[in-house]
Amino acid sequence: MVECYLKTSSLYYTILRSGGLLNLPATGNHQRIQLPQLGLVTRQDIAIELSNIAENKLTYQQTYTVIDPNLGFNMKLTINKIPVIKKCYREFISLSKFY
Repeated sequence: MVECYLKTSSLYYTILRSGGLLNLPATGNHQRIQLPQLGLVTRQDIAIELSNIAENKLTYQQTYTVIDPNLGFNMKLTINKIPVIKKCYREFISLSKFY
């Protein structure tokens, strides 16, 4: 709902969606992409990315996901073990078709 408000307002914004957050040192391998993506990222890498985009006008009016592709996790195992995550993952996949 907040994203919809921002996107229809006259405000300058950049929406940054993080992957699953880890309390580890920055890896420097994070990637900012414009498609919904599941993955992991360190909190320090998110802080680095926030400082990178803070005054970059090319990122205004954009939505990004930040993940570190080197920090993978066994998605199949996680989804099958926890029903709530399984349901959310299915919804995420169905919504990602529209991006």
